[in-house]
Amino acid sequence: MPSARELRCWMLLSVLLLWSIIGGMLWDQILWTRIQSVEDTLQHLQRTVPLLVWGSIGIVLFGAVCVTRLLYSALRKHRPGA
Repeated sequence: MPSARELRCWMLLSVLLLWSIIGGMLWDQILWTRIQSVEDTLQHLQRTVPLLVWGSIGIVLFGAVCVTRLLYSALRKHRPGA
């Protein structure tokens, strides 16, 4: 079982990666506001949306696992019989 410090580092990393994906989404919206053609917009969305969605899901799941393990280790440490 990893230490609480290590789990906190992984959790912080997952939060930073999640914010970077959100920033990438915003940056993408800022850059593609100049497009006038509907076909170009749809082609761009077909390329970028799956990558952003699956990346976000992966990072959120990874963060949830880190938080769960961190809470488990914190609760186990404070048990009277542990």
